[in-house]
Amino acid sequence: MVSAVGLVRHSLRVSEQLEPNPYAPPAEVSMAVAAPSEFAGETRSVALCVVLTVVTLGVYPPVWLLRRQPFLDRLATNERLGSLPRVVLALEAAQLLLIIGGAKVAPLRSFISLVAAVALLVACFRVRAMLQSDFRRTGSAIRLSGAATFFFGIHYLQYKINRAAERAAVAYDREPKKKPRQAAGVRRQARRKRALNDDTVE
Repeated sequence: MVSAVGLVRHSLRVSEQLEPNPYAPPAEVSMAVAAPSEFAGETRSVALCVVLTVVTLGVYPPVWLLRRQPFLDRLATNERLGSLPRVVLALEAAQLLLIIGGAKVAPLRSFISLVAAVALLVACFRVRAMLQSDFRRTGSAIRLSGAATFFFGIHYLQYKINRAAERAAVAYDREPKKKPRQAAGVRRQARRKRALNDDTVE
């Protein structure tokens, strides 16, 4: 009888070493929860963008493009801004220097101003294409107007980025958060251990 009890105890010790402790806190099943959109980190006040554009005499739009470029390049789209923001910034800076230089270089200033405007317009429409591609991929209902992009440029694009961030935040808040559950395997092990202990006592 003693040897049988000793054999059972030895078996229990070996089982404890090989199997996880069934009386430990319940194991949690990892639940993958979607994080808020990257658009949330790119929200800006449209009114502030307008003020900065006026105060900097038009230099702010290419700066806006440079600041948004890393975010835009992370979108799942084949479009890229490339060197366009730097080209526009260089043209705007040259135009500003010519304005400070005086009226003697007015023809050159007009030419650089035209080239800078065209380059900025091309960059804005490229950003529009990148955003549209991402919205289509994610099934977003946000649409971007070509006319609004032409007339309002980065300010319209910033407004749409803000809208995308708001929609992503609402969708994230509405997503049901599941509570952690005990793994079924751990429950089965606990039942087997309790049954084995009952047999030992008997």
